[in-house]
Amino acid sequence: MEKRFKTAHTFLTKGGIFIAILWITTIGFVICLGIVGGVHFYFVRQALNVEDSIIVDLLPEEEEQTKKS
Repeated sequence: MEKRFKTAHTFLTKGGIFIAILWITTIGFVICLGIVGGVHFYFVRQALNVEDSIIVDLLPEEEEQTKKS
């Protein structure tokens, strides 16, 4: 049967430090992935500026209105 520990201190002192290190590494890796993903999407959104594309390429309805006036 699996031995259960009552406290985290007992877990760590009975050899569970390896699992604790794996969890800390996993959580750190997920945080790093989040930071890298956030930076990636930030720069992609800057490059694909939606407001700028409307100014450069007018919508078809706006082109017709500018031709009429």
